[in-house]
Amino acid sequence: MEKIIRFIIKEKALTLSDLDDIWLAQVGKHEAIVKNVQDLLAKLAWDFSPDQLDHLFECFQSSWTTASTKQREKLLELIRRLAEDDKDGDMAEKVLKLFWKLAHTQDNVEIMDQALKAHVKILDYSCTQNRDQQKNRWLDQC
Repeated sequence: MEKIIRFIIKEKALTLSDLDDIWLAQVGKHEAIVKNVQDLLAKLAWDFSPDQLDHLFECFQSSWTTASTKQREKLLELIRRLAEDDKDGDMAEKVLKLFWKLAHTQDNVEIMDQALKAHVKILDYSCTQNRDQQKNRWLDQC
């Protein structure tokens, strides 16, 4: 499945509707299916166009508000994985912005706490060359 979708991406034939279909394939499904789909998306996201990546992040954000605590934890894992291997910092910055937004648009303290903990973990383990500058920039936000 991954090779087929990767080929479609490289041919610039993956539509946002296709991406929605991939995302929706895991909604409300068994934990194993959710894990498989999310693992697939984590691998493919590096090949997405900017529009596709923005759309994936919109899927994350919309799912966050209706997800259970356990689903949120899995979603945080998926989103955080996208930032972990980022050497350039572009994906990590996108993830940090999403976590910051999630943490500051929720009334639920538990949700805010989860998002902020994920945010701090990314900053602590960042592989980017501008790690200290990145940390300072986010500290200034506080």
